[in-house]
Amino acid sequence: MRKQISSETTIVWKYVFPGLWVPFMGVAAIAAGFQAAREPGWSLFVLGWTIASGYLVWFARRLTFVSIDDDFLYVSKFRKQIQIPLTDIQRVKENFWASPKLITLTLNQPSEFGTKIVFVPTSLMFAALRSHPIVQEIEIAVQRRLSRH
Repeated sequence: MRKQISSETTIVWKYVFPGLWVPFMGVAAIAAGFQAAREPGWSLFVLGWTIASGYLVWFARRLTFVSIDDDFLYVSKFRKQIQIPLTDIQRVKENFWASPKLITLTLNQPSEFGTKIVFVPTSLMFAALRSHPIVQEIEIAVQRRLSRH
């Protein structure tokens, strides 16, 4: 049976937040640009917006929706979904310092979405510095599948 392991908030982090932040802060950056001629400090705001927007778009583009069953990982980038055999997962890494917390799956071979699958795991209460249980669950599922292989 397929189980969703990516957070419902993925849609917010992938589409809503960048879709609101980039244009609204862009308008502020343009307004700041008009002020830059009079007050040079405002040009730092425009530069900051450019860098932050670039990072935010890069961050959001990497996020995927992920489900798992006994044999496959199901990865979606909204319109397209692919199946990745669990045996193709080489490494499971959790980023404790990112907000939101991210899990990166490194694959043995490239998929249509590349060799790294990045997703926001389901939410946990008071989980800031402890490992998300889905990390171990994926590792166990991969080992179980490899042993049947």
